[in-house]
Amino acid sequence: MHKGKHKPLISKVLFDQVQIQLAVAPKAPYGSKEFGFTRILKCGACKTGVTAEEHVKRIKTTGEIRRYIYYHCGRANDLDCIEPYIREVDLMDELLGLIDKLELDEIGAQEQFKDELERYHKFNDVIGNGQTEVTKPAIDLKAYAKYVLEHGTKEEKREILRYARGEILLKDKKVYIERKRRSKKIK
Repeated sequence: MHKGKHKPLISKVLFDQVQIQLAVAPKAPYGSKEFGFTRILKCGACKTGVTAEEHVKRIKTTGEIRRYIYYHCGRANDLDCIEPYIREVDLMDELLGLIDKLELDEIGAQEQFKDELERYHKFNDVIGNGQTEVTKPAIDLKAYAKYVLEHGTKEEKREILRYARGEILLKDKKVYIERKRRSKKIK
C-alpha cells in the first residue's frame, strides 16, 4: 500500500469522529432482539415457535415515528406455512381474553401474587400508609395476570403464561391452549 495523492472527500477529524460513534453504538446482530411473547407461543398449524419482528414507520405529515411489532410462524417445521401475521396489540387482546376463560387454579400464580401483595403491604407499613387486615384487597388472580401481561417485563409475561398448563398456540390470529393429555381447546 502506498499513500494516495488525491484530495480526501472528508477531513481526518470527521473520519475519526465517525469511527468513534460506530465503535460506541454497535448494531445488534440480526435476530438478537427479544420480544415479550416469543418462546411461549407456537404456530397452531405446524407447531413451530412463533417469532416477532419490529417495523418502524415515520409519519410524513407529523414526522412522528411509530413502532409496530408483528408475530408470526417461524416456519422452521414447514417453510410453506401460511399462518397470517398478527400485530402485538391484537395478540395482547387475544391473550387477555384467554386469561378470562381460564379457571383460577389454571393460572397457577397464586403464590407469586401473594408474595407481590405482601411486599406491597410491607412497603406501605414502612412508609406509614399501613392498611389493616380488613382493608386489604381480595386476591384477584385474573386481574393480576392481566396486569402482568400488559405492564410486566418479558420474563414476567412468560412466567404468567407458563402457568396455563398446556401449549399456547396461535392460529388464524386466534390464541388457544392445547392440553398435553387431552386435546381440549380453550378458545
